[in-house]
Amino acid sequence: MGIPMLGYAWPAAWITFVPVALVEGLMARRVLGLRTGQALKLSLAANGWSTLAGIPVAWLGLVVLQMLTDAVLALANLGATPALMWALAPLHAAWLPPVRATWIVSAAGAFLCVPFFLMSVWIEGKVAARYASPRAATRWARRANMVTYGAITSALIATTLLELV
Repeated sequence: MGIPMLGYAWPAAWITFVPVALVEGLMARRVLGLRTGQALKLSLAANGWSTLAGIPVAWLGLVVLQMLTDAVLALANLGATPALMWALAPLHAAWLPPVRATWIVSAAGAFLCVPFFLMSVWIEGKVAARYASPRAATRWARRANMVTYGAITSALIATTLLELV
């Protein structure tokens, strides 16, 4: 059956929700020039939407992409060579095959941070556009998510490397 990574990623996103919203709220205060209360309200709303809807939608899109990729490979009668599997690893991060190596889960989490980041920037920019110009809102969403996803991705990469040694 495998491992649907949404079962790991979504709870982790809710666990980190408050610290992420606080960091991004402080950045909204600085980047958008909002008062602290407004900045925190914006960040809580934006992160609420990106966590509630963005993560599952991005994950589902990746599962569909993974299924399409697998179907094309099957139709092309390409064998699952190690080189091909490594090349396609990012596309298979949403739903892992049954594995015993725990590092694969951490590595998949790091890969998933990229589409989750992109979805978060898009959603949070839309929410922030109620508080600032669309350009400023997108600038804040991109910068804030670079900081928070950068920290999360770094932690997942470090965990992966520690599990490998």
